[in-house]
Amino acid sequence: MGRIKSAWEIALERTDDIEIDVDRIRKNETYEKIRKIAGAYLLAETAENDSLAEKFSDFSDDDLREALTQTVMNKLTLPSDEVMDDRYERVAFILTQIARNESTMELFGQIANFLMQYPIHKKQLIEQMKAQFEPILREKEAKMKEQYGESFHVSLEQDKEFLEILKKNLERLDEQYNATLQDAREQLKGCLA
Repeated sequence: MGRIKSAWEIALERTDDIEIDVDRIRKNETYEKIRKIAGAYLLAETAENDSLAEKFSDFSDDDLREALTQTVMNKLTLPSDEVMDDRYERVAFILTQIARNESTMELFGQIANFLMQYPIHKKQLIEQMKAQFEPILREKEAKMKEQYGESFHVSLEQDKEFLEILKKNLERLDEQYNATLQDAREQLKGCLA
């Protein structure tokens, strides 16, 4: 009969071939430190640009570029509401720490303007849809009064047909903006590589 191995012995046998990449672990820790510093800057009450630049001076250019590129890319998403804060100015300052030329900053400025236009266009689309659909809704109310003898008030938010059409148009707007944003993000990433 063969010897029965303990779970510990089996686990040790399976982990014999595993090698630890110490350099990769250090690099990941460095990237995490850089991202935490950038995140704290982005969330702070007031932007302290000089302090941030000083904190980043402890890291190599390659480490900064790698970690901050991901931070910048993560911040380039469609906003749900109008942008009333300085988020893009802060992201731009982070970008100045790794940008190699002025054209990179110009591209970022175009992307930021594009993102700030999105909630405005979305709001305009909703208003246009409401204006176009309002007469149709009043006709429905008149037909219902004629049919049932009572007057009904139906709001646009209650009308299924309006909500379906609005949803489709908003999805189309999102798709158009997301496609353009994805292309712009790829261009920006290429400038930072």
